[in-house]
Amino acid sequence: MGVFTGFGSWINQNSQEPLKAESKRSENGESKSASEKDTNNAPAKKKKKVVIYYDEKEDRRQERLWHKAEKKHPWHNPPPKIKVTNKKGLYHMNIELTVGTTPNIVYYVLTDPKGGPFFDYKKWRDIMKNTSRKVLKENGPKRVIMVEKALAYNILSLTTISIPIHLTMEENRKDLTTNYKKGKVILMKEFHGNYKVEPIYVDQERLCKKRLPKSPEEYKKCSGGQGRIGSKLTINHYFQPYRPFNIPPLSWFIRGNTIKTSKKLLNGIQDLTSSFRRAEPLSEEDMEASEIDTVEVTNKKGLYHMNIELTVGTAPDTVYDLMINPKGGPFFNREKWRDLMKNTSRKVLKENGPKRVIMVEKAVAYNVLSLTTISIPLHLTMEENRKDLTTKYKKGKVMLMKEFQGDYKVEPIYVDQKRLCKKRLPKSPEEYKKCSGGQGRIGSKLTINHYFQPYPPFNIPPLSWFIHGITIKTSKNLLNALQEMALIVREAGPPSEEAIKAREKNIIELPVNSLRPLWTYVLILLIAWPVWGAYCIVPPALDQNCASSKCVRLFVWSRSPISEWSPGNCFQRGPPRLAPERVLPAVCCR
Repeated sequence: MGVFTGFGSWINQNSQEPLKAESKRSENGESKSASEKDTNNAPAKKKKKVVIYYDEKEDRRQERLWHKAEKKHPWHNPPPKIKVTNKKGLYHMNIELTVGTTPNIVYYVLTDPKGGPFFDYKKWRDIMKNTSRKVLKENGPKRVIMVEKALAYNILSLTTISIPIHLTMEENRKDLTTNYKKGKVILMKEFHGNYKVEPIYVDQERLCKKRLPKSPEEYKKCSGGQGRIGSKLTINHYFQPYRPFNIPPLSWFIRGNTIKTSKKLLNGIQDLTSSFRRAEPLSEEDMEASEIDTVEVTNKKGLYHMNIELTVGTAPDTVYDLMINPKGGPFFNREKWRDLMKNTSRKVLKENGPKRVIMVEKAVAYNVLSLTTISIPLHLTMEENRKDLTTKYKKGKVMLMKEFQGDYKVEPIYVDQKRLCKKRLPKSPEEYKKCSGGQGRIGSKLTINHYFQPYPPFNIPPLSWFIHGITIKTSKNLLNALQEMALIVREAGPPSEEAIKAREKNIIELPVNSLRPLWTYVLILLIAWPVWGAYCIVPPALDQNCASSKCVRLFVWSRSPISEWSPGNCFQRGPPRLAPERVLPAVCCR
């Protein structure tokens, strides 16, 4: 599922405020989809070696067991057990929660640098998220972290306010325990606690009849390797409000609201692990393929050469189409709600069969010292070959850059060749299809060679170091966005025949039975005109599961027209993922 470091970037899970369909994560929470090598004379930063304190292969084996069992006998999440006591004004809340996945996954969800899967899809808001996080001390599996969280508090069901919580957390990633204490929490005199995650041998009574196991090793032996391991999360939370909030009826309100919020957070954990169980686990081929991604940067007489290799879990044609998308591709940052890169103008100069020459102007978001973001215009001439899936580009005009050119190509990867083509490895898609019996998946390897050289004085340290570093960081953001879109494509599945015909005829059918009066949609559009550039509204009957391929599309043309949306490609209700179009929360059609 790609939840842990080293699990790769081919995530195939139900996305509910996903742990970002992420590629590999570093310990400080930054996305690391690639390794770097730099021969420049800039001061080299030592890369932290990520140490994993669990058996990765065993966890993957457990994922497969859970996924297989989920198909036959779905796991039902038991409700959390919450007991609250009061001793001299100090509340003690003891929580026990049973979760249907391995302890390592549960602990990772709880210590996730982004703040975990705590999102309310009904009211479309974060229940809890990290706003800042800093590692103060690290010693092996133990580390001390200072974190600021934003917690949504509901006041008498009238309104919701965000409460800042400053905590110091002591994590032990080997024992799967955490102690925390308050730095600063509004209204609270005392606010501290701890939690731990322990294994539960789910199938021990059925598979280990003679003797109940006391360790994972014993359990694996007595169950013949077929026993699932679940998790028991135990939380002890202590809190005491300042006066007068520790006196009834105010204390009753705070106590009740704390319990209610805790239940929502616990439900968020269970919902996410349910999607993990339903997701198809990674194969060994996927694991190997995800480890070949590299970013290598060299400097020769001031000319930087950035060589990038990226593995993407979808077909080469799909990857190439995303790269040459007329609107600029899927490069959008959902966290900061802005475009990473988009086309502002585009003109086809010459076209000859699969080859064409295009003049394009792109706007790329550059982050300046983490203080602000500016949009840099890039004027490029691009030579595309849609048959060979290659593109060459050179600058027309690029700010600060003396040289700015490069090329990229997309090649097939035969993902299941070792498993399905044992006698002879294929050399072409036709051979692969034949030896795999038409069951082998084809992934993509994207190779980019990018050359750039700043004008003086920006080619002299320390300015050259800054431009070199920000170029690598921006490139990684774009590559991560590409992989996230590939994930969405895999989850969505192919469009139906009906949707393809509708797209070709450009016909949109309106299911009359599920429509409200048309004037209500027109009224919404008129009200939202100044705010939204373009959007799609789906009737309530279709909003639940998008089973029908007939969606209503009522949209307004403004600065950002809808690009290539069709009534046949539907998703579950979830966060807006089809940037750069602005989408209302009710949207479920692409």
